Amino acid sequence: MKPKNLLSQLSELETTLNNFSFEELSADEATRLKKSFEAFKTHLEKRIWGEDIPLDQDSKTDSIKEQEQLQNAQEMLIATVSHEIRTPLSGIIGFADLLKEGELTADQQYQVNAIQSASNSLMDIINELLEYSKLSAGLENFEMLDFNFFSIIQDVVYLCNTLMLGKDVKLEV
Repeated sequence: MKPKNLLSQLSELETTLNNFSFEELSADEATRLKKSFEAFKTHLEKRIWGEDIPLDQDSKTDSIKEQEQLQNAQEMLIATVSHEIRTPLSGIIGFADLLKEGELTADQQYQVNAIQSASNSLMDIINELLEYSKLSAGLENFEMLDFNFFSIIQDVVYLCNTLMLGKDVKLEV
């Protein structure tokens, strides 16, 4: 078969692939199908035009690129989700602060403190996720911070005690 004819058929196959309904496939299957077709097309074109590259080397390069793209996509997902969660969480923290300014019973004060404590803990987790994504991308600098270990333990015990209301569990430190 002549190279021009083969390239023409390859173009037709590519058009068919682009028009294919991927609803029957999962997103991963569709992505793999498209990527494997692109790798095949690139390899075939290189062979036709005289650039002989062993298939193993080409597939290793594609595999490395796929892994890097997957890693970048995961980092972007973590960053995006973290930022999206921070906005409503900041609202919860703000409203809890507003509640504290009003006249509250001791029970209500305890509940608002529990809301604030849980919200702040969740915000810390989200911030750590963002730091992790920055570390993975190589964008974060390390810094030393002083902290009060005893205070952290007290906060954790307080949070745990608020979650164990009405249960026959006692947490002692």
